[in-house]
Amino acid sequence: MRHFYGETTSDGRLPLQPYLQATIRHRQDLVSGRVTLAAVAQKEKLNAKYLQILWRTLTDKEPSFPLDRVRARWQQASAKDIPALAAEVAGWQKSLWKLVPIGSYRDGNTIRQLAHDPAIVESQTLKLKPKPAAGQNEIVLYLLASEIGPNQEESLVIWHRPRLEGGKNPPLLVRDHSQLEKERFGKHPQGKAAEEASLVVPANKAIAVKLPAELFKDREFVVEGRLDSGGTDRVVQFQVLTAPPTGDAGWDGKSPLVAAPGSAAARQLLQGFTAFRRCFPQFICYPRIVPEDEVVCLKLTTARTSCSAAFSSMPSRPRSSTVSGKSSRFITQWPVTEHKNLPLFIGFVTQDNPKELVTYFEGLREPFRKRAEQFEKEVEAAAPRQLEMLVAFAGRAYRRPLKETEKAELLGLHAALRKKDMAHEEAFRSVLTRVLVAPSFLYRVEQPPAGKAAGAVNDWELATRLSYFLWSTLPDEELRQAAAAGKLRDAKMLTEQTQRMLKDGRLRALSIEFGTQWIHVRGFDELKEKNEQLFPMFDDKLRKAIYEESVLFFQDLFQSDQPVTRILDADYAFLNETLAKHYGIPNVAGQQWRRRRWRAAIWPGRHPRFGERASQGVGCVADQPGASRQLGSRNFAGRKAAAAAAERAQVARGRKEQRWPDDAATGRQAYDGRGVRRLPSTHRPVRLRPGKI
Repeated sequence: MRHFYGETTSDGRLPLQPYLQATIRHRQDLVSGRVTLAAVAQKEKLNAKYLQILWRTLTDKEPSFPLDRVRARWQQASAKDIPALAAEVAGWQKSLWKLVPIGSYRDGNTIRQLAHDPAIVESQTLKLKPKPAAGQNEIVLYLLASEIGPNQEESLVIWHRPRLEGGKNPPLLVRDHSQLEKERFGKHPQGKAAEEASLVVPANKAIAVKLPAELFKDREFVVEGRLDSGGTDRVVQFQVLTAPPTGDAGWDGKSPLVAAPGSAAARQLLQGFTAFRRCFPQFICYPRIVPEDEVVCLKLTTARTSCSAAFSSMPSRPRSSTVSGKSSRFITQWPVTEHKNLPLFIGFVTQDNPKELVTYFEGLREPFRKRAEQFEKEVEAAAPRQLEMLVAFAGRAYRRPLKETEKAELLGLHAALRKKDMAHEEAFRSVLTRVLVAPSFLYRVEQPPAGKAAGAVNDWELATRLSYFLWSTLPDEELRQAAAAGKLRDAKMLTEQTQRMLKDGRLRALSIEFGTQWIHVRGFDELKEKNEQLFPMFDDKLRKAIYEESVLFFQDLFQSDQPVTRILDADYAFLNETLAKHYGIPNVAGQQWRRRRWRAAIWPGRHPRFGERASQGVGCVADQPGASRQLGSRNFAGRKAAAAAAERAQVARGRKEQRWPDDAATGRQAYDGRGVRRLPSTHRPVRLRPGKI
């Protein structure tokens, strides 16, 4: 759950550009089937479920507006077009979603993000009162009727009796005062009858209407927009603008849309809007449980939106343990909290407000009281089930089935605390604390065999050993099931489980706990020692990238079953743009990590040898601070392994390690005029003998 919410921005939005970038970068491979969406999501560190939804939406052939417009642009897009494509999606998101306040009960809203569809009408009345600037003699209005939807065929629309109205003044027909030819009024392009003061014109074309500015004194422009009878089924947005229209037609998110009664085109358009919202919500979650959208807020809400469940890649769980909108009440206690705080809330919101509002909020007292009492009954009824789940959790925490005496002890502790008038929640928390301080949780306890002879560990102990070795955490459900069935010690089952766990992303823990610790770089990403004057370009971003390279290298080594010698002779590295620039490797763009062969591209014809890798890195990595560890070889893991071996060889021969000067003045004196890449050459080379590592 923390991982899911960590994928959103600080205000709860799902960042779209990385997903669009991934679909465009891997578009050809995904279409051809050379790579799977799951593999792309893992490589790009994206939410696999949402990436699948986005890909399915962008490649769907079913006509749908405005998705068709987004699809057409996406199919032609390259990496440089991603910001513009994301901006177009954001524009439609702004139109098709609306945010409402939920901090008060006045409007009855419980969901902040709501679908926003246009009203469908047969005729739309438009009014506009422009304000002429000082000295302006003429005002130009632009009449624009834009067809909205997938079927944008040329059709006719009616601007019915455009006029100027205001107060007690008689209406002034535009026909009699504009610079438009009077012959255009009352004429139908197809020879049909038309109202004499109306315009019948093609849609999707703006008409400029010039009027004297003095006519707008105490008057406003008024016109009705209608569809011409007998035309094709379509949906049209009428607008009166004060500037020439720009860009493609799109619903402005405010105006109603004009369509025929029972229009199939209108139904299809609304279905397209719904399909767009399914793929592109504005928010996935809200960062605050208590909203702050009112001056005084009482309403409590959950952080997840209606869209979050669809995009969450968390594995399915039993309904009883899923944090849904209903079960989250047991966490927030909002029925009780709201009932308790209602009098204070009423005191604030009814100040200087009409009597009707006071009556409304006073009428909430009894419903709040009943809801709080009903909730307390639900909490009491849920207690037995919660205790069952606590006992099950204890079994997972102890990494073995609980003994009956242990179950009785935990349940007895809860009962004893309840008899002392402790609330169920407090008693539950105390029992949970008892589980988390138990030796069976804090230590990996194994039952010794009887006598002095050695004996095999049981299935549960083997599951714990395997899980903590590979993942540094508790056994997962599948491993627990194998142990519960007594099959884990079977050689075939043990091999299957090991291979499964090696493919899991949690193997990263082995890379950190074993790999980086073995070569003495664990925690390098947090090491702050650095000479600012000698290494001004070595910042936290580069430090973290260098550390991540080592982690990814070992993870690939384990998951690909590479020989251990690959640590020393690998001709590849894991790079992002930051690290590639530091290593001087060209043509690596973006912060996503990728495996890249580099030696053949930079030094053609040379085979990587341990001597090369060691001589570049040994003198500058062994226990040196900060950036000085990173000046040389392009494989940090191999360099550190060589450095550790070289250090042991030096000690065996009684040599003292040469250190780089950390003092800026000494550094300038020793290395004046030398490039950073040449600094390792100033150190005495250490030649390692085969078989001594």
